[in-house]
Amino acid sequence: MKTLLRLLLTFVSVNDCYSQTLNEFVDNAKEKAYVSDYRGAIEEYTKLLNKFPDNTVTFFYRGILKGYLNDYSGAIDDYNKAIENDTTNSDYYFLRGRAKYKLQNYSGAIKDFDKTLELERENADANYFRGNSRSSLKDYKNAISDYTEAISIRSDHVEAYANRGWAKANLKDWKGALEDCNIAIKYDSLYINSYYYRGCFYSELKKYPEAIADFATAIRMDSESESEYWLNGTLNNNLKPLQTAAKKYSNAIIKKTSYDSVYCKIGILNACLLNYKGAIAYYDKAVSISPKNSQAYYRRGLAEVSMKKYKVALADFSKAIELKPRYESAYKNRAFVKSTTNDLSGAIEDCTKAIEINPNNPEYYLMRGELKVKSNEIVGGCDDIKKFKLLGGEYSGKKSSLPCN
Repeated sequence: MKTLLRLLLTFVSVNDCYSQTLNEFVDNAKEKAYVSDYRGAIEEYTKLLNKFPDNTVTFFYRGILKGYLNDYSGAIDDYNKAIENDTTNSDYYFLRGRAKYKLQNYSGAIKDFDKTLELERENADANYFRGNSRSSLKDYKNAISDYTEAISIRSDHVEAYANRGWAKANLKDWKGALEDCNIAIKYDSLYINSYYYRGCFYSELKKYPEAIADFATAIRMDSESESEYWLNGTLNNNLKPLQTAAKKYSNAIIKKTSYDSVYCKIGILNACLLNYKGAIAYYDKAVSISPKNSQAYYRRGLAEVSMKKYKVALADFSKAIELKPRYESAYKNRAFVKSTTNDLSGAIEDCTKAIEINPNNPEYYLMRGELKVKSNEIVGGCDDIKKFKLLGGEYSGKKSSLPCN
């Protein structure tokens, strides 16, 4: 994202064959993009295009900004226009491919990455994202080839090593998968996915203490992201021995510390192994040490939801919000609990609050839209679902359950 922002901010002012007005629009857009006012920057580029409709690069930059707002369909429209005017710019195809990837149009993304590489053979990221697209289609063999090519162009491409490891693991090449994650960690010891991946590989190889150590490292590095939840279902075949190893690990850690943050992270570790009862016990300890630990209440609420203890979960999410008023994930999950207990109006209010905090998350619009439809607010519900799609969401619900297209 930083690279794209730098690209936006280096938009070159035009020469005398265009009016000063054009440069003013460009400068205004750059200023707004610099302070992350992407909607404002889009408005400036739109004004510019109204006056100079053949300014190809403006479509390109507006497409980038739409991508920042998760409006991938809108971004693709702009990239299409840029490509109509200039079929030789590899960046146009590359970013259109990334937008298609975000919309899960993997086959379309691959075609754009193919074109990117036709125009610019030594493009490591085009190979990398083509590999991701192929991996998403379970074409692991060709994905590995793409990641390998990306690495040959840029030897320190950490994400390519990690994702090549994941692709190898899907082909049961555990040795190669571990080697790739080890290399990724060598180049960047802060890249969290490498630890989650390697933990999964260790689990498959029945090296449970090593797996737990990697999961714990990832959680310790970023306990706010909830990235560990993608593990749900991945470890089912080895849950019991992993839970045993986690208990030993947890007991060893808590003997050395009395910090609430440590108990919270151990709780997260147990939750990602589906040991919700054990996780709640650690969150209880964290709260007893620090009654103002909003994350401990929030995480305890998540574990309680998993155990269908909705009443206590509601109280915990509410406490987390009291301590941290802009806790968007807590609003989202409290909305879920309220909807489960038939408090639809309260659930809609919580979704609205989450949207106020982060208006670019499509999930919140989908959730609110479905709740409105359930409350017979058909028009408002369908408007929210349209917004969800506009922001790049892929609706997977049963079409028959909603009166919206």
